Order: sequence, then structure tokens, then C-alpha cells
Amino acid sequence: MFILKCCAVFIASLLLGRWFDGERTKILVRGGSMMQAWKTTPGLLIIIIFCILIGVMFFYK
Repeated sequence: MFILKCCAVFIASLLLGRWFDGERTKILVRGGSMMQAWKTTPGLLIIIIFCILIGVMFFYK
């Protein structure tokens, strides 16, 4: 069961990473800056997940 959970998290992170990379590529092709990529939906999801992980780390430490 643990391996199944790990696989689910791994697949979700791959999908989110590929989505973010696609958005980043579109923005860079149009001549935008890398900072604009973080303002897209996958970029905001990555930032939110990162903040949640930091919060959980401090809460349980």
C-alpha cells in the first residue's frame, strides 16, 4: 500500500512538473520573463504546495 501511495505522489508531481514546464516554455517563447511562469496556475500550485510542506515541517518539528 505504501508503494501505491508513493507512485500516486510521483505521478502527480510529474504531471504538475510537465504542466509547469509547458507553461514556462510558452512564456519564454513569447519573450516573457521566468518570473511570469510562477504566476500561472501550475506555478501557483507549486508555491502553495511548497508553503504547505514548510508549514507541516515546522508544525511537527
